[in-house]
Amino acid sequence: MINWSVTVIEEETLPYLAGVGIDEFYLDPESCVRAYKLGRSRLTEVFRGNVSHPSASCPPLSYGHVACLGCGIVFPEDSEPYAKPVFSSLDEGIEVLEGEIDFKANPLFVHYQKMHRYLVNAFPNERIPFGGFGWEGPITSAGLLRGQGFFSDIHKEPNKAEQFLKLLTKSIIMFIQFIREVNGEEKIDRNSGGLADDFASFIHPSLWTKFVIPYWDQYYRGITTGRRVVHCENLSPGHLRYLAEIGIAFYEPSVSPKLNPKIIRKLTDIPFNWLLPTFKLATMTEEEVRQWVIQVAGMGVNHMWVEVDKSICEGNNPNKISAFVNACKEIDLGAGSS
Repeated sequence: MINWSVTVIEEETLPYLAGVGIDEFYLDPESCVRAYKLGRSRLTEVFRGNVSHPSASCPPLSYGHVACLGCGIVFPEDSEPYAKPVFSSLDEGIEVLEGEIDFKANPLFVHYQKMHRYLVNAFPNERIPFGGFGWEGPITSAGLLRGQGFFSDIHKEPNKAEQFLKLLTKSIIMFIQFIREVNGEEKIDRNSGGLADDFASFIHPSLWTKFVIPYWDQYYRGITTGRRVVHCENLSPGHLRYLAEIGIAFYEPSVSPKLNPKIIRKLTDIPFNWLLPTFKLATMTEEEVRQWVIQVAGMGVNHMWVEVDKSICEGNNPNKISAFVNACKEIDLGAGSS
């Protein structure tokens, strides 16, 4: 059965629809509330019910963990935040990771706590767990903390790079367990665990056994006893054989120009989804969107989806979302959500 969905990139779309700057959405609780209240209302108007309301939550930031390790997080005016590398060497990173790290003392975490309390009061009829203050996978975290230098480190100082990755992965696990404790949850999820690690694609497949697989396995063992789900963009065909080796139960390739559904299905039997990216959707006609759904449905995908960002709110693009939804229903795909 093939499932489908329409998802909203809420940190970009809701502020845009509400007339709020992206930086304000992240930094000002009142602006965040406005983005959810007015932005969700405008979603219904623009997309005529074809897009569901995202649940109110703290703004999604995948740099929470690296912020706690010292990364500076920059919030440009009306643009998405980014992390500035902090470690000038592996030695510096190892020294920090071997020390004590108090996640709850981080100023950005304290800000997110205040934001969470504000949202809970503003939306008394919604269940709003603490969230948004997130993390990346081991390789992406290493790249954020060391910058591009990390991808030279693995060649120049491979043993030290392995030590750094092991300590870093342990820190990510501790951070996830910390966030779960904040929400009153068990430290280990018995059902499933997700991993987002796009920078792993920067490492050649021949080096994955040494610099990726051990740390993905360490990560999963530290957070779940259930299904292993991975989101990793821009992989090549040569990477795919390792997904089964690490026990991946579901694969999210997202934007991966070197792959297509036929290649993935030929090289692995792991269930996966396939995205119609916004930059492609914006150039298509409604009929082309319909044909895309029909063609992809015949390529062995388990799930297809499309995202909504601010560009999809403009011009004729909302009609293309309708075309996507109608095509999924027309060919009687499985359970859908929008």
